[in-house]
Amino acid sequence: MAAVHVEPTDAASVRKQLRGLLLGGQSRLHMAKESRRRQRLLASFLLDSGLPVFLYRCSSQVRPRDAIVRRLAMDAYTFGAARLVLEQDATTSESDARIIYDVAHSGNRTPSLRYEHLPARSEPLLWLPDMAAWMWNSSKYRGPTPFEIVWA
Repeated sequence: MAAVHVEPTDAASVRKQLRGLLLGGQSRLHMAKESRRRQRLLASFLLDSGLPVFLYRCSSQVRPRDAIVRRLAMDAYTFGAARLVLEQDATTSESDARIIYDVAHSGNRTPSLRYEHLPARSEPLLWLPDMAAWMWNSSKYRGPTPFEIVWA
């Protein structure tokens, strides 16, 4: 799973830049559906943005997403994130919400993190992790990936 940190003060500007990359008729950017030329352009956009990218990985074969979401939520609290947004997926949203709730109410945390599942078409910032994950996993991309690897 990929995560990209965007400061709240930069979010509106980054959203505007991302929307500016849409082609006519597109409601979202999705690397798997882009041409090679566009994939390179979008990869360059992410790299040039300087935004911190984190790739969450898990060696466990038993519920790896749960472990990754738990670590992501813990990191969001540790770093003082104001908002955590995951792409909406009917098969994982309920489990994700339970895990994030458990993290929020464990230890001495004040549940101040705003958490949401949103469709990618409604939150352009969700396009950034898609770009990062594609860059990391694609055999078509051969450029640099200066991303931080986080093990859950």
